[in-house]
Parts: sequence; C-alpha cells; structure tokens
Amino acid sequence: MRFLPFFLLFLACPTRAHLEEAQAEAEIGAEAGLRAPEFVLKSTAGKRTRLSDLRGKVVLVDFWATWCPPCRMSIPALVKLNGRFSKKDFEIVGVSLDRDPAAVPPFIKDRRVPYRVLYANESVAEKYLVEAIPTFFLLDREGIVRKKWAGFTPGLPDEWEKDIERLLRP
Repeated sequence: MRFLPFFLLFLACPTRAHLEEAQAEAEIGAEAGLRAPEFVLKSTAGKRTRLSDLRGKVVLVDFWATWCPPCRMSIPALVKLNGRFSKKDFEIVGVSLDRDPAAVPPFIKDRRVPYRVLYANESVAEKYLVEAIPTFFLLDREGIVRKKWAGFTPGLPDEWEKDIERLLRP
C-alpha cells in the first residue's frame, strides 16, 4: 500500500517515447503559435531558399497553383501588398504546387509577379497541412505562424495589411 502512490505517479509520467512522439507531431503542421516547418526549395530563378534564412522578416507564405482560379484572383492583391511593404522587413513567398514546373515561369512573368516563387513538393504541403489552395500563412520575425487563411476573398488583403502592420511594429 505504501508504494501505490509512487506506482500511480510512475504510470502518469510520460515516457521518453511519448515525449519524442509529441515533439515529432509538433514539427508537422503550421498552426497559429507554432514555428513554421522548415523547408528548402528551389526558386523559379534557380536559387535554393531556406525558410529560416528569412527570420527577422515578417513573411506571407502563399501555397498556390497556376490552374487555381482563386489563386489567380489573389495575385494582383499580393503584387500590390508586396509594393506597399517592399521597403520594410517583409517578404512574400509564393510556393507553387503545380505538377508541371514549366507552367510557372511564363505565368508569373505575364502577371509581373515581383516576389519570390518557389517550386514545392507534396511533402511541404503535407507539413503545412495544406488542404485547399490558395492557403496563406503569416509568419512573424521569429518564424512563428501568426495567422492562416484557406481560400481567397476580396476582403482578405485588408486583413493582411492590418496584420502585417501590427507585426512590423517594433
């Protein structure tokens, strides 16, 4: 009977395996309050981009595709947003989920997309739990996800601006 409290305490304590499993689960998914999962992806310019290299900046990550009508609708708003905050510590990163990478360069050239566009793979979309496109993630200067939006509506750019301005304040 003397050992019953210790035995119950032992059963209630998480094991190392459980802690490692919980940590692995935390590394998958990009929900508000969690660090955005790291990625290293090739850009349309042929350069590799590591997400963690953008720390110190507020970043809007856009998962999109050339064939997606709402994604196409969002691009003029993203171009305008990029212009508005181009002289601040802010960057937009487009992550193309197109299966045909050759479709991306002419598409972004025709639309005069000034921000960095990367070629993704399904594992990146899975890490971010992207279930629909476009999906946008707003990251603070430390790489923490502050907001996530799935889909695009005409009022969304106003929300982006307010949230970006708030995160850019010292």
